[in-house]
Amino acid sequence: MIENKNDHTFRSVLSLEPLLDFWRKNVTPVCPHMGSMFEVFEARINKTPALKGAIQDVSILENYQDILIPLMSVVFPAASSETEVSGALTPYTSQPFYTSPKFKQLMVSEAGFLKGTVQGDQGLSEEGGLLRAYFLVLDRIYGFRQGLDTPIIRVVKDPETGLERFFRITLDFQFVEVRTVGEPRKLSEKERGIIAENITELEVLSKFINPNKFEFYGFSVVRAFDITESEVISALEKDLIDQETIFSADGFRRLKERLRVLFRRPDLMAAIGVVQGDQVFVLGDDCQMKENCIFNNSNHLPMSEIKGSVWLRAVEQESILKISDLKAESDLTPAEHYVLERGTRSMLISPLFYQGEAIGTLEIMSPHPRDLTPIDAVLLKQITPVSYTHLR
Repeated sequence: MIENKNDHTFRSVLSLEPLLDFWRKNVTPVCPHMGSMFEVFEARINKTPALKGAIQDVSILENYQDILIPLMSVVFPAASSETEVSGALTPYTSQPFYTSPKFKQLMVSEAGFLKGTVQGDQGLSEEGGLLRAYFLVLDRIYGFRQGLDTPIIRVVKDPETGLERFFRITLDFQFVEVRTVGEPRKLSEKERGIIAENITELEVLSKFINPNKFEFYGFSVVRAFDITESEVISALEKDLIDQETIFSADGFRRLKERLRVLFRRPDLMAAIGVVQGDQVFVLGDDCQMKENCIFNNSNHLPMSEIKGSVWLRAVEQESILKISDLKAESDLTPAEHYVLERGTRSMLISPLFYQGEAIGTLEIMSPHPRDLTPIDAVLLKQITPVSYTHLR
């Protein structure tokens, strides 16, 4: 049995029994071939005390992958094992014991527990997990049909890039049994009404439900879906609407980090150019900002220095311009020489317009030639229309 650290929370018992019951009731009756296979596994499990009933040590399952993998195939299809981010966790305590390769790479720490942080609803944190535990008891034991359906978003560091990635988490309790320890408290109609009115209040729920009277038996299933693109685009849209965010040192750094996450390039550079009369004010990676104002801390360039440049070409064609390798461009302007000397090779430049008038550019740059692709241009196009209206 896996005890939680807090005495006031529910007990968690890891077991394969609910999965074995699923095979008996739902798989073997309709598929004789798989039924024959299950008989072999069941016989092996019956001869292995460590796998029967409550599993005391999660790590013991590492020694029985030859049984676990085919048993879990009805939960995690083999065809998607290399692409799906999914796993099986101890109920309530959420310790992974069976995972897809990507889940293990992204979501499991070296100590064997979930890593990362939870954004928004605290579904897999202590408080959110406790609330869901109460809901499961209310559902299975007391017939309440109310649940917590708000999304769980987990933020993890990509081990390859070191950048944040966002995953929407779904929890499946199909293989979790809620067992009572002794006689559970009977709820009066008045008490049920109080619970219904305060269904998300842990303090209220704890008055009517004693966690020591229940235990979760089996395992839960978690699936994670990468929503990095939509999350970051949404955040970038908010940044680009807020001029104070864009035109500040901290705001621009945050904007740049989000662009790096969106394009999955830790060395991505970014710049914003704003046209003011016969000058262009440029805020970029090389601006040493001491004040939170683009116009006090940006590079000021006369329009003559960018005449015939890649930036004006983007404005003239009124669409995103892709430069595969700046070094290969002919007749570089002084401004182009400047960014080339500072390590820029490939670029995507999006012109910004306000009421039909060109007001500047938003650009991303890579130190690697031919690094930014047409797919990246599609991503950039998704965020720049918002800035057309708000960068004036």
